[in-house]
Amino acid sequence: MTIISPMNPPPLRIPSATTNLTEHGAREGGGHSCTAAFSSAMTALSERGGGTLIVPPGRWLTGPIRFRSNIRLHLEPGTHIQFSRAYNDYLPPVLASRAGCWVMNYHPLLYACNAEHIAITGQGTLDGGGDAWWAWKKNEDGVRRLIDMVARRVPVSGRIFGTEADAVRPNMLEFINCRDVLLENFTIRDSPAYLVHPVGCENVTIRGLTVLGNGPNNDGIDPEYCKNVLIEDCLVDTGDDCVCLKSGRDEDGWTEGRPTENVVIRRIRTRRGHGGLVIGSELSGGIRNVYVEDCEFSGTTRGIRIKSASGRGGFVENIHFRNIRMSDIHREAIIIHMDYGSAAKNQAGIAFQSSSSTPTRMRDILIEDIVCTRAGKALDITGDAALPPEAITLRNLNLHAICPATFAHSAGVTLENVTITQASES
Repeated sequence: MTIISPMNPPPLRIPSATTNLTEHGAREGGGHSCTAAFSSAMTALSERGGGTLIVPPGRWLTGPIRFRSNIRLHLEPGTHIQFSRAYNDYLPPVLASRAGCWVMNYHPLLYACNAEHIAITGQGTLDGGGDAWWAWKKNEDGVRRLIDMVARRVPVSGRIFGTEADAVRPNMLEFINCRDVLLENFTIRDSPAYLVHPVGCENVTIRGLTVLGNGPNNDGIDPEYCKNVLIEDCLVDTGDDCVCLKSGRDEDGWTEGRPTENVVIRRIRTRRGHGGLVIGSELSGGIRNVYVEDCEFSGTTRGIRIKSASGRGGFVENIHFRNIRMSDIHREAIIIHMDYGSAAKNQAGIAFQSSSSTPTRMRDILIEDIVCTRAGKALDITGDAALPPEAITLRNLNLHAICPATFAHSAGVTLENVTITQASES
């Protein structure tokens, strides 16, 4: 198994110039919009070739912040950026991504497109005010319509959303087709949907973040179509998957043909969340060369999860998990299933069935040195009968669970030194 490791990301080329947000008319206190001040500061730095925008301690209210190349946003200790709860502040629509689909939608709260050498650093807090959007989860008609457009290959320019009737929530931090990205040491919380979502990016370092959000679809860190990614030393407590690797849904993923690849994830701690480390289910572009080590998952619904839907296509290959500690996992400690959404719809009523019959190819996966002190179920491995998994090895597992293990269409799975101990239900 060969892992191409981005252990030494290329240095960012950010000039030494600085500007303070207050130099551009910003007023602290949360009662005055600083949207124009952020835009003015970004423009001023860009005209000088780049630099650092310093946000001093205090509470700063703003609409969306759009990054340009060669710019760092630095949050001093005590800084709290509060994003507006007014939906119209995030219009007009821009190119965005939702549920693995390209869409013209509400402006992500922190956004960049086709930029390079961009960073957010410091010990402040980015607060998305997501509870203003979370009730939209009850109306997923817009998401269903988007998925249908993808299946019918409607051009992205024709997938125009961004209305309350559509109810397609934006993601919080979404950098699209960017290079050389650093996200370091800040707290990000309460997104309308995903919290940290780099899409189509290369050379991404995510380090020391505290990622908090208990709303619907509050995935924590979700690289999609990304290459050369390092995620380390983060605490994630979310209302959906904590860290999830994706590569597009069905026709969009197949058209892009860009796998998420060369990913190192280490020293991640989780609290709540649907899964500690998840791959899929939007993986039509493929996921490969992933190394995960030295993580602690506590209180999540599942621990390690790899999921795909029938006909999703793509591949999952050359994946290595090692030295993972789990506790209080509500359902499966380790689950690999190719039948995600095999029922017609999920809980929100969104169909998962793909328009294709091509299964996901899964091979060369090693999961080793795993300890789980308590789970609802130890293992659940369900392959695709049309293309069963190949060369899946589970080695040195010590799992305490209420229920043991189930296997289906899993002839390519090998167990080596796996111990499952019955745990009480109390």
